[in-house]
Amino acid sequence: GMGESGGPIEDLLTHHWGYDTQSGRDSTFLTAFALLLMISFLLSWFLTQRWKIKILPEACVVLTVGLVGGFLCKGMYGVTNEEFFTRPLLDFDNALFFLGLLPPIIFNSGYDLHPNWLFGLFGPILWYALAGTLISAVIVGSWLAIVTKLGWGGPEDISFAETLTFGALISATDPVSVLAVFLELKVDPKMFYLVFGESVLNDAVGIVLFKTFSKYVGEDTKWTSIFIALADFIVIFLGSMLLGFACAILASLSIRALRVPDEILLENIQSPSDNNNDQMQQNNNKNEEEEFKEQIEASRRSQLAILLTLVWLPAFFAELVQMSGIVATLFSAIGIRHWGMPNFQEKNEYDKTQRDQVESLLSTLAHLADTAVFLYLGLSVPAAVNDWRKHYSHAFVTWALFACIIGRAVHVYALSRIVNHQALLKVKKRFREGSIRGSRDAARKALDAATIPPPMQHMLFFSGLRGAVAFSCAHIFPNKAGHRPLFEVTTTTIIIISMYILGATTVPVLRYLKIPTHCIVERPDSPVMRSSSPWSGPSTPSSASINDNSNGSPVSNPMSSTTTAHDVVPRPSEQLRTLAMIDSSYIYPALVRGTPRSRPKHATSPSSSSPSNDQLHDPTRFSSTPAQSVEMVSMDGAFSSSSSNIPTHSPALGELSNVTPIDYDDDDDDPATPRALA
Repeated sequence: GMGESGGPIEDLLTHHWGYDTQSGRDSTFLTAFALLLMISFLLSWFLTQRWKIKILPEACVVLTVGLVGGFLCKGMYGVTNEEFFTRPLLDFDNALFFLGLLPPIIFNSGYDLHPNWLFGLFGPILWYALAGTLISAVIVGSWLAIVTKLGWGGPEDISFAETLTFGALISATDPVSVLAVFLELKVDPKMFYLVFGESVLNDAVGIVLFKTFSKYVGEDTKWTSIFIALADFIVIFLGSMLLGFACAILASLSIRALRVPDEILLENIQSPSDNNNDQMQQNNNKNEEEEFKEQIEASRRSQLAILLTLVWLPAFFAELVQMSGIVATLFSAIGIRHWGMPNFQEKNEYDKTQRDQVESLLSTLAHLADTAVFLYLGLSVPAAVNDWRKHYSHAFVTWALFACIIGRAVHVYALSRIVNHQALLKVKKRFREGSIRGSRDAARKALDAATIPPPMQHMLFFSGLRGAVAFSCAHIFPNKAGHRPLFEVTTTTIIIISMYILGATTVPVLRYLKIPTHCIVERPDSPVMRSSSPWSGPSTPSSASINDNSNGSPVSNPMSSTTTAHDVVPRPSEQLRTLAMIDSSYIYPALVRGTPRSRPKHATSPSSSSPSNDQLHDPTRFSSTPAQSVEMVSMDGAFSSSSSNIPTHSPALGELSNVTPIDYDDDDDDPATPRALA
C-alpha cells in the first residue's frame, strides 16, 4: 500500500498492483466461462448448421464443451492450485440459477406457448404436469426408500422425506433437445404442444413439490404432514400463479402507458401531401417526421426495457413472499403475451418490427441462459471429482434411473388412458345431444382431435429428459443429514445419461413411431405473429397434410407413414371458455388500448380504407349471439377473404385458424370441420 514516508518512486515499487486475490480469482473464472460460452455457440452452430452433423443435439454439444473444458482446467490448475479452478465454480451461487438463469428460460417458454393449443390441450397437459409429476415423484421416492432400507444401494440412513424430495426434483423434465429437434423437423403441432406444455408446467410443479417436501427433511413427520404438504403445495402454486398474472397486468398497463398517443399516430399517417412547392412547408414536414420517428423509437426502447425487467421481476417478487418464482414467471409470460403484446408500439397497423424484436430478444436470452446452465453442468462434473469418489454409488444411481423410467411410464401411459377415456365420454355425450352434426365421421374427427394416440404416448414417455431444473434443485438439496453430495452426483449422472442417450436418439424414435413431421403451413405470411414456435404462424391451417396423393387430396389414414397432421385445435373445456368470455368482456378491454366493447358479428372487409385499430385488436372472439351460440372467431378470417396480403393480428386466445375462422356452434356444428363465415 501507499506508505506515509519515502518518495513517490519507493511508493510505486512497494505498491501492490491489481485487486485483492478473491476478485482476481472470480474474474479468471468468469473470463474462462465467457470464452467457453463463445466456443459452445460456435461449435454447436458449425456442427448442426454448417456440417449438418445431427447426432448430438445442441445441448449435448454444450455439455461436452463443459466437460472437456472442466477436465482441461483441472489438469492445468489442479497440479499447482486445486482451489483455483474448483472453488469459484462450486461456490457459484444458486441464487444465480434460480433468480438469474431460469427466469429467461421459463419466460420464453411461457411467451411461446400458443394460447390456442395450450387451452385446447389444457386437460391432458394439466393431467401430465400436475398428477404426473406427483405420481412420478412418489414412485421414485418410495422405490429408493425401499432400496436403501433393504441395503441394495446407497446409505441406509436416508429418510423417506429425502427420497421424496429427490423424487420431486428428478421429476422435473427438461426436453430442450427434443423440442429443438421437433422445431427443426416441424413435428405435428399437437405432439409439439403436448411435450412443450407438459414440460413447462411440469418444471413449475416439480420445483414447488421439491420446496414442499424439502421442508420435511430432518423433521419428525406424522401422517398429518401429508395433508399439510398438499395444502402447502396448492397455496404456493395458486398464489404464484395469481402473482404472475398480477405482474402481467402491471406490465401490460406500463407498456400501454409508454405508447405514442393514437392521435399523433393518426395525424402522421393522414398528413396531406400538398402539391405546392413551398420549401418551408416541406422542411417543416420533414422535421415533424423526424420528430415522430424519434418519438416512436423512444417509445419502443422503453417498452422493451420494461419487458426485459419483467422477465426477472415476477421471480424476484415471488421469492420475496415465499412463493415459487418459476410458476410466477410462467404465468406472467402467458399474460404478457396475451394482454401486453397488442400494446406494443407500431408505426401503423401493419408494422410488426416491435413484435419481432421482442420475440428474438426473448429467445436469444433464453438460449444464452440455457447454454450457460448446460455449460455449468458440464464444468461442475470434473470440479466435483472428490465428491464423486466419496459419494458416487453405482447401485444407487442404477436404481434411481430405473425408478425414473418406471415413474415416467406409469404417469404417461396411465394418465393417457384417463385422458382418452374422458375425451371419448365427452364426444359421445355431444354426439347424443346432437351438438356434433353430421355423420359418425364428424364424431371421429372430434374424437381424434381430443385423444392422444399410442405413438404420441410413446414419444411423450421418451421425451422425459432431465436437465437444468433438476440440476439447480440438487444444488440446494437440504443437507441436514449430509446427503446433498450423493443426490447431486446422482442427479448429474442421470441428467448426462438421459441427455446423451435420449437426445441423440430423438430422430430415429420419431421416424420409428411414424409421427408426422414437416407439417406444411399453407400461408407463410400468417396473420398471427411470426413466432419461434414450430410453424410460421403457430396455428396451422386446415391443410397441414404432408404427402398429398397425386390428385391433391390429403391422405386419410391417420397413422400410415404419410400422415395428415393434427391440424384441428382441440375444443377447450366449458370452464376455459367461460373464463375466456370473462376476459374478453372485462379484463382485456381494460388492459389493451382502444378495444371496443362489442362488434358486429361479421366484420366488414376493408374496401379502400385500411382497417381501424379497433378492428385489428379486437378481443371479442366469443361473442354470444341471441341464438346462444358461442363462436370463436378471430379477426384474421374477416380480412383474409378479400385481401389476403393485409397482415392483421388478433391478439386473442381464439386465434384459431388463419385461413378460415372456425365457427363453434354449440347446437349443431362440429368443431373439427372449419367452416368459413365470411
